[in-house]
Amino acid sequence: MSTGIYIFSRPVRSGKTTELAKWLEDRGNTSGVLMPDIGDIRYLRDIAAGDSRRLELETETPGAIRVGRFIFDGEIFTWGRDILQKAATGNSSWLVIDEIGKLELEGAGFEPAVSEILLKRNDFPGRLLLVVRDSLLSAVINHYTLNEAVIVHHLKNLR
Repeated sequence: MSTGIYIFSRPVRSGKTTELAKWLEDRGNTSGVLMPDIGDIRYLRDIAAGDSRRLELETETPGAIRVGRFIFDGEIFTWGRDILQKAATGNSSWLVIDEIGKLELEGAGFEPAVSEILLKRNDFPGRLLLVVRDSLLSAVINHYTLNEAVIVHHLKNLR
C-alpha cells in the first residue's frame, strides 16, 4: 500500500531540480518549494505562486545560515516554511519539498514545517514529493520514519 510519499533521490549536482522543474511544467495543481540555481546563485521558488527569492548570499549577514561553501538567507527559509505550511492545508495534487538535507536533519532550514507536514500527512489529500540527495537518503528515511516511501530516481513515470 502506498503512503503517497515519494522521495526523488540522486547524487548532488545530477540535475534533480532541473528535472523536477521540467516535470512540474506538465502538472497543474502543485504547491511547495523548488530551489533552482539561476546563474550560479541559489533561489527559492514558491511553486504555486511562481514567486522566487534569492536564497544564497555572497557574504554572511545577521540571520545567515552557513552550510559548507554556501551562505543562505535565514529569512528566505522562513518564507519557505510559510509556503510549505500553507500548502499543507490546501488541496494540491502534489506538495513538493526541494530539498530535505543537512539543515533539516539538524532542525533548521525548512524545519519544523517538514516534520509538521509529515505528522499531519493524513490530513493532506495529495501526494508528497521530497527531494533528497542520495548520500543523505538513509539518514532522512530514518530521521522522518519514511520506511514506506516510494524511492524514485527519475520523474518521467511519476504521474
